[in-house]
Amino acid sequence: MVDVREDGENVVFEPMGWHKLWALRGALRVPRASIVAARENPGAAQGFPGLRLPGTHLPGVIVAGSYWWKGGWRFFDVARGDRVLEVELDGSGFYRRLVVGVSDASGLAGRLSPGAPAAG
Repeated sequence: MVDVREDGENVVFEPMGWHKLWALRGALRVPRASIVAARENPGAAQGFPGLRLPGTHLPGVIVAGSYWWKGGWRFFDVARGDRVLEVELDGSGFYRRLVVGVSDASGLAGRLSPGAPAAG
C-alpha cells in the first residue's frame, strides 16, 4: 500500500512497510502540475507490466517497482486486494505512469485530477 499526500506543489507517493523493499523505492515526489489524469483502475496492474528494473512481480499477488513498457517507465506498487489508483504523468519526469494501491482510490483520483483544488 502507498501513502499519498500533498506537500506544497508536489504530491508524494510513499510505499509503506515492506512495500519499500518489494518496490526497491522510497518516496516519489511528483509535481502536481505534471499530473495529466488520475483514476481508479482495478485492471491497471493485471497482465504483463513490462521489463522489470528493479522490482517484484508475483502474478496475482504483487506488482511492485519500476517497469519499462511501450517507450516509458511506469512505477507499480499494488498487492492483491488493494484499491488501484492510476496516475498518468506528462512525461517531464522519469515516470510516465504510477499504478499504486491505496485505501481510497476514487477519492484520491478526484483530489489529484487536473483542475481539482490542492489540499491545504
